[in-house]
Amino acid sequence: MTFYRNEADKRNEDWGFNNQDIRNNGTPVKVTSLRLATWLRDEILDRKMPDTVYGEYQAGPKVVMKLDIEGSEYSVLPDLMFSGLLCQNIDFLFMEVHDWPVDHEADPLSGRGELHLQRGQSAQFLRQTIAMFHSVKDCATRIAELDDEAYLHDGMPFPSES
Repeated sequence: MTFYRNEADKRNEDWGFNNQDIRNNGTPVKVTSLRLATWLRDEILDRKMPDTVYGEYQAGPKVVMKLDIEGSEYSVLPDLMFSGLLCQNIDFLFMEVHDWPVDHEADPLSGRGELHLQRGQSAQFLRQTIAMFHSVKDCATRIAELDDEAYLHDGMPFPSES
């Protein structure tokens, strides 16, 4: 998959990436991608949850996911919903909603249909999709819009490959 690094956006401290070159000045960066629904099925679905959790928390163990995937939420979130894996595996999903233009062509191999949204329509579309998802019977997964990047200035080093 290709992401675009926005060289001119120094306020993001080298974190200005997008899955589309929306400003027509990004540097393409190729990254390996995977289908999140497949990873959840293969790595999370059958794992044994602990009986208790650390600390004072009384409600038992929960699975929490942060989804901040720079515009790819428009294809990944519906895939998680329609695969049924979101309801089976995740108790809480916190995600950033990017209000960028979305232009996905139909992809017969993945089953993804066409989606064309302008800036201003895209965030509204995703928020309405989340509201509909919350009405699904017997699905306890809650989705909240939250963009917390406090770790950026917490003084801890970023993970490295070594």
